[in-house]
Amino acid sequence: VLVCGSTFGARVVNSRFFLYNHITTHIMKRIACIFATLVMALSLNAQSKGYEKSIEVFGGPGLNKLTKYQIGISMINGYRVNDYFYAGVGAGFRFQESRYMYSFGPGDKFDYDSREPRYIIPLYARVKANLTKTSISPFFIADIGGNIDVGMVEYKTIQGFFFEPQFGVDIDLTDPISLYLAIGANIAKAKYYSFDFYDTNSIQDEYRGLASSLVFHVGIKF
Repeated sequence: VLVCGSTFGARVVNSRFFLYNHITTHIMKRIACIFATLVMALSLNAQSKGYEKSIEVFGGPGLNKLTKYQIGISMINGYRVNDYFYAGVGAGFRFQESRYMYSFGPGDKFDYDSREPRYIIPLYARVKANLTKTSISPFFIADIGGNIDVGMVEYKTIQGFFFEPQFGVDIDLTDPISLYLAIGANIAKAKYYSFDFYDTNSIQDEYRGLASSLVFHVGIKF
């Protein structure tokens, strides 16, 4: 009886082990299948053809003495030609602190920069090239256009042509919304005036140059 009982008990244990192993294997296969499906979904095309719009905020420090920093917001509307190419136009508002006058006299202690806030409306064209068509897609952007100084200031020192190349990444969130991050170098036409303390006629000479800034962008595309 003991032998039979032992044999029966062993069979029961083996049956339970077999059932447990079968269920575990089935569950693992299901998990693997779900994981593979998610991976495939993430690798699907994150871009789409047609009308595309985005809103972004941006800002960053100046890279030379002509500008100290800038912050702003823009909206861009355009058309995605295919998975890799997009073109559009943008407009926004930018606050920028810039040099408008350099005053000097004999000795360095008389030299200093005069800066004022600038209220700029940038109008520009944007060309964008995505490097992949996955849900996380790096890209290059080129913005080219003009700045309009709408501030109530006598000297319009940041006005005219600007160009900004950028590099960034699109991150697909949920169709059709995605987040993008980018870093660029803004190069803009600028000018300032010089003032000589010892010039009795207070003559101001005009100097022209390029104001440059390092700009960080965070945007939502929808």
